[in-house]
Amino acid sequence: MKTLTFILMSAAMILLGTACSTPHTTNTGRSAVEEGLTCAVVERALDKADITKYKGKTVFMDYSYLSPQTQKDLCMAYMEKRCAENEMIVSKDAAKADVIFQLYCGVLATDIDKFLLGTPPLPIPVPDTDLSIVIPEIAFFSKYTRSAYGRFYITVKDAKTNKPLETITELNAQTQYINWVICLIPFKTHSTDLEHTPCDSEMIAVWEE
Repeated sequence: MKTLTFILMSAAMILLGTACSTPHTTNTGRSAVEEGLTCAVVERALDKADITKYKGKTVFMDYSYLSPQTQKDLCMAYMEKRCAENEMIVSKDAAKADVIFQLYCGVLATDIDKFLLGTPPLPIPVPDTDLSIVIPEIAFFSKYTRSAYGRFYITVKDAKTNKPLETITELNAQTQYINWVICLIPFKTHSTDLEHTPCDSEMIAVWEE
């Protein structure tokens, strides 16, 4: 008995002495795919806005209608990028502006849809214990779709008279990222470029002593 105890204690000490450290990881509130889809929707929708006729003018951005939108900062940043591309000056003082852009966001959200042809995760209890063994999901065919939708409007007003000059509508966009499994083989398709650029040749191994 003493010999067995000594062997077990020795094995435990060896395992503790040779264990490797595990890096600490965290997850953000939204996944990278979800944020990428949302960003692409904003870019595609606002790229449809023809604001070239106001090129070179000073513009005041009215974002008051974006207040309920959780992605307000993203919409603001990309709208001002569009202004910069058209050589506009964004002023924080409406009195110094030539025109006012009022940006509205009717929809900016994501949806998830899943279809499975196979067996879901199946727990199997172990007899005479409180334990159970879970057989993982077996998918002969599955389609896991993450979609993002966006709908925007822009009202353009004369900064001096507050008279509406035009309303830019039909600024709609949609993106999708789909994970497939067909005959147990997984792959993915998407309507926007969310892939990382391969950089294996740039990776450097650093050994810890």
